[in-house]
Amino acid sequence: MYLDHIAIRRLRVVPIPEDGQSLGPAAGLIALADLAGLGFRITNLEDWDDRLLSGWSHVIIPTLTAMRGGDVEYAPLFPGFPDSIPSHKHVSIGDAIATVHPWVPRWFIETVAERLGIDLATVLRVSSVPQDSKQKKRAVAREAKLPADTHTEWIDLTVAPQHLVVEKLREWMERSLYAATSLKQGEVADIIALLGYFGLDSIDVDRIVFLEPKSLIYKTMWEVNAFDELELASPRPTELLRLFAQLTSTDVTLMKTVRFPRFSKRQRRLVLSCIDQAATRVDELYAYRNLWLRIGEYLHPGQYRQRYPDAAGAFDVLRANPLGNHLWPRHGVRGAGFVDP
Repeated sequence: MYLDHIAIRRLRVVPIPEDGQSLGPAAGLIALADLAGLGFRITNLEDWDDRLLSGWSHVIIPTLTAMRGGDVEYAPLFPGFPDSIPSHKHVSIGDAIATVHPWVPRWFIETVAERLGIDLATVLRVSSVPQDSKQKKRAVAREAKLPADTHTEWIDLTVAPQHLVVEKLREWMERSLYAATSLKQGEVADIIALLGYFGLDSIDVDRIVFLEPKSLIYKTMWEVNAFDELELASPRPTELLRLFAQLTSTDVTLMKTVRFPRFSKRQRRLVLSCIDQAATRVDELYAYRNLWLRIGEYLHPGQYRQRYPDAAGAFDVLRANPLGNHLWPRHGVRGAGFVDP
């Protein structure tokens, strides 16, 4: 069912389940009326199939309602907003009253306001609402009583058989991964779900331009224990750090504190193998020297010196040259922060 959610939100396509049960033309007309009430319309009615109504109430309608923001309770920012907006004078007086209110009696504030000709009710409503749960409940109730908006911005949908929608989702996933733009925050969860459904066989890591989607692929490989495939992809040391950040939900950009997971023996061999294969291993290790020194305490590169001599040698250089003299002045040493696994 989660594939249906993604198809509707990302592709604007409503899947027709192949094993769905037809409910008849009357139910179809009611469904179209439901869509119109939410501001959606089907552009290929000739392909309409009543079988899609089998997931209507618990998948399709909730997804479309959320797309319209109907799953959130709304209250106006100010009473009468947006037609009535507090003036600068009201804001200033409201701030002054809010400042002295804890120490000045209410009757005194009302007396001063009356002498100055200030409408206290207007001034005090400058604060945005709701301020507490009771005000929220009253504000939401008032909002619900207002007449509905008579203007509709239509969103077009199409319907398509389930197997075609699945293929379109695969194409969308690959386009998103290979795109020359970074992933939007809301797309990450959907792509992870699709990777879990489709697997990694069709993904060409070398075609991925941006670091975040690439580390997402590496994370999926790591979590499904596809260590041979990950070793074949051979992520560079900095890409390994981004993988660790993905695994520990820390900063993938490596600009803030980075955590790294605990390593099994197989995972230690994988990391050392990738470092051993990297042509720029020393440069990249020095770029985050403090972090790699800490990780090295858990990798035990000296134990695998015969198997991964270049990786072990790189850590030897890392420990022996605190300031990275072999790189200076071409590169600074950023020394990213770290947290133990």
